Amino acid sequence: MDNNKMIWQNAMSYGAILGLSLVFLSVLGYILDIQDSVIIGMLNYVVMAVLLFMGSKTFRDKYLNGYIKYGKALASSFLIGLFGGIILAFYIYIFMKYIDPSILEKMKIMTEQKMIDRGLPDDQVDISLKMINAGIIAVGTIFSFAFWSFIFGLIIAFFVRKENEGGKITA
Repeated sequence: MDNNKMIWQNAMSYGAILGLSLVFLSVLGYILDIQDSVIIGMLNYVVMAVLLFMGSKTFRDKYLNGYIKYGKALASSFLIGLFGGIILAFYIYIFMKYIDPSILEKMKIMTEQKMIDRGLPDDQVDISLKMINAGIIAVGTIFSFAFWSFIFGLIIAFFVRKENEGGKITA
């Protein structure tokens, strides 16, 4: 199997684990009514970092004979986070659109109050409130996870990389 197929396969597998883990944390936070908790937010980042590391290390060891260059490790981490973010975004869309749409209304009320407190004009407040919907939040989740997986990947790739010193060409 060529390296491109392997990186995608590994990223989708670990991305699915990441996405489902984050969905689980989200459901847990919702059930316990702590979804806005700092603890849940920190747990999300810890789970993300651990799974990006594990996925990239597995990719290196299982598919690349224990060797991986920094760029390939970064790509692996990024893709894992991207796939995990897509799964979480899908869940967020379904949740906000069909399961508990009242969350969007709460977000709109909080946002409106903050913008009024800042003294923003009513037309600007109205435009901003129209931007709060399940679809935009889901798309924002994907971009956010792409960004954070890249940032974490920059660090993780440093620790996962292992170049072959014996002269053998690796991916």
